[in-house]
Formats: sequence, C-alpha cells, structure tokens
Amino acid sequence: MNKIQSIEEGSVTISCPYDSQFVNKLKFLCRGNRPSTCRQQAVITSSNTQNGRFRLSDDRKSRIFTVTISSLTLKDSGSYLSLSFVISAEGLIEVFGYEGRGVNVSCHYDQGYENSKKYFCMNDCGSSDILITTKQKNKGKYSITDDKNNRIVTVTISDLQSHDAGKYWCGVTRWGKDTYSEVKLHQCRHEGSVTISCPYDSQSINKLKFLCRGNRPSTCRQQAVITSSNTQNGRFRLSDDRKSRIFTVTISSLTLKDSGSYLCGVQRNSGFDVFSAVELKVKGERSFCLC
Repeated sequence: MNKIQSIEEGSVTISCPYDSQFVNKLKFLCRGNRPSTCRQQAVITSSNTQNGRFRLSDDRKSRIFTVTISSLTLKDSGSYLSLSFVISAEGLIEVFGYEGRGVNVSCHYDQGYENSKKYFCMNDCGSSDILITTKQKNKGKYSITDDKNNRIVTVTISDLQSHDAGKYWCGVTRWGKDTYSEVKLHQCRHEGSVTISCPYDSQSINKLKFLCRGNRPSTCRQQAVITSSNTQNGRFRLSDDRKSRIFTVTISSLTLKDSGSYLCGVQRNSGFDVFSAVELKVKGERSFCLC
C-alpha cells in the first residue's frame, strides 16, 4: 500500500502503474478499499478525465496513469484504489454453471438492432476472439439464438470445463462502434475441495504470493491465510507455476464458512501490492462456485 501525504489546500498526484495488457483499457480511481464496487463508485475515469477537483492523465508509453487532486481538504484523507477494465462495458451479467453440464448466457440489446449481427467473444473481441455469431448458429460447444421479439440473444455453452470460467462479451454490430455487455461465467463443482487460480505478470515471478480473506488490500498481506514462503497451512495449500505465471491455492474439506471474498496478492518492491479478487460460494455439502 502506497502512503501519500500532502497539506490542506494543496494538491497531490497519485501515480498508478499498470501492465502492457491494459494500455487501451479504462482506468479509474475510487475511494475506499473494495475492489468489487470500485468501478461503480469511481471518482474519476479515463473516459472523463476532469471531475471537479480530480484530473486524470494516462501516459501509455510509460504505462502509468496519474490522478491529481487539487484544493485538498481533511476529508480527502483515506484509502483509494486504482483499477482498469474494458471501456465498452454496459453492465455485468453473472452466470453460474456446473462442470460437465451446459449453461445459457442471455444478453439484452437495444431496439433497432434486431437485424444486426450478434456475437459472443472473449479477451479484446478481435477476429480470433469471437467464439460464435448469429450467422453460424452452432460452432463446437457453442450455440446461439436471437429472440428478436424480446431483443435477447442467448448463447449456450455445453460441457463446461474449469478453463471456461472467466470474462466474456456479448457484442452487437453497429455502425461506427459495436456495443458490448460484459459477462462473467462462474464455474461450480460438486467436490470437497476447490482450487483458486491467481495469474501474475513476469515482473512478479520471484515475488511473495499470498491469499487472504476479505477485500481489504491494505491488510491482506498481514492477514494472509497462506503465502508462497509457507505453502501448507492446515486446509490451505499453495503451488506456484512460474512457467505459466499462475499460483494456485487449494482449499480442502470445504464448509459453508469458507464462503466469502478472497484476494490473491503479489508483493511488489515499489510499495504497490497487486491484487485480484475472487468470490467463493459454497452452496451446500460438496458444492461450490468460484466467482
């Protein structure tokens, strides 16, 4: 956690470094320390770079965006979070499916686009990221239908596997710029253990990795339930695949009390620990979902 001090009536600039994969993504700053609500409560974003006393500047060459707060008051003291997401998101659709079964993803679109092509994609929705379109109907494990009366396009994914969990987009072809609805697919299983995967960048290969409960980055490392320096702690076991740059934490003998928010963390020498959020929902005996 980076600590910044300034004087009342002065100004302060908060520097927020980011990885190369986020160069073209939306950046934003929010007050508090809850990643799950940060975007909705942002005080400023890179799509609106001036908001009262807040001003945002994005240096894409150096991969650092900065937020300047002017005319500081005592009320400005506190915690802030900086995060990045795809710019074109128009709300989040959350879907839960069980491994080995099928799941339906339904996305609503605006009036006037009944005859436009719709598609389902991942990553940056480039040509190689498109999984299926309404011109194809069926493609591998994906099928798609378009209810033009209710303006809902539905994608069915069959035989869900662990690697299917993650973020997707429902796209609608429009003149000038397509529109997208963000979809998050959560995978559920019937087991007594769960493995949480935490990807990290190449700069963090030799850094300390850790997992903590809750959603407070400022105290996560101190309250970690397990770290890469102590890879076994009761029901928690940590494994670090440096080649793939993913560390995993396995929780065995799951109980309902294991439900809740977790943060994957990587210690950085710069003072900024890096986090990704995970939500675990234990739905009953030997059944859970990862969010």
